[in-house]
Amino acid sequence: MPQPDGRRVQRLLINAGALMPLTAHLLERGVDPRRFGIRGISTTGFRLSPHWRARVKEAWGAPVFDNFSLSELPSAALECTACGFNHWLPPPVWPEVIDPLTHRPLKRGVGVLVVTTLWPCVQAMPLLRYWTGDLVELGPRCAEAKAQGIRFRGRERQSLGLLVAAQDVVDALEAEPLVARHPHPVEQLGLVRSVDCGAVKYELARVKRDVVVRVELKFDPKAYPAEADALGWRIAHALLGASLSLRRLERARKGELVIDLVGPGTLTKPWTKW
Repeated sequence: MPQPDGRRVQRLLINAGALMPLTAHLLERGVDPRRFGIRGISTTGFRLSPHWRARVKEAWGAPVFDNFSLSELPSAALECTACGFNHWLPPPVWPEVIDPLTHRPLKRGVGVLVVTTLWPCVQAMPLLRYWTGDLVELGPRCAEAKAQGIRFRGRERQSLGLLVAAQDVVDALEAEPLVARHPHPVEQLGLVRSVDCGAVKYELARVKRDVVVRVELKFDPKAYPAEADALGWRIAHALLGASLSLRRLERARKGELVIDLVGPGTLTKPWTKW
């Protein structure tokens, strides 16, 4: 990746939705991404699941960092190597994490991120407690940054309150190759042969007291019931391990987590930004 002056690109700042098919494209053509000598990759757009993050890190031989940013804001929050959460860069903004029902600021846990832009850094379009619609988790006070960081947990409208965060579902499902996915645009254009770069197909619902996660598979679960049962158990185990709220729900016997596995073509409504 030489520049006009002969220097080589050493770091990538790339949308996660482009990084996945780019990695698949290179590997399909027998190109080892390590040959480019990239020393670090920073992502934008959305947070990579642990599965894809590990795959990208292995393929490129470079550390991967998650950036949190909004087009409405002048600054971004970068992943901290000390605590693993994201801290805001200048110009400064005033972030708050609030309870989605009471709108009271939180000191720990998961809530909705609201931000206020500060004068004189922003004057043309000031924002006052701007509701981002993003669920974030507050980290511990970082010894290096001297502040609490945040970690993206998914869009509020794609989650089920504070019981199930969208990112937890994505993290659980993207590790499973038998889960169906919405086609990525580059897959539809024929630029990659992979069919695993798109968004996983799922729906969340509260049915009476139960939390129901409907997941579309690449095979008919009625035709392969043993495989479906094993897959459903793994998904449930992953979600219960990620969500303290779900574990409390089941321990209190106030509801259950139900994994509803359905066959190909059942779920057609995409939730992704694509």
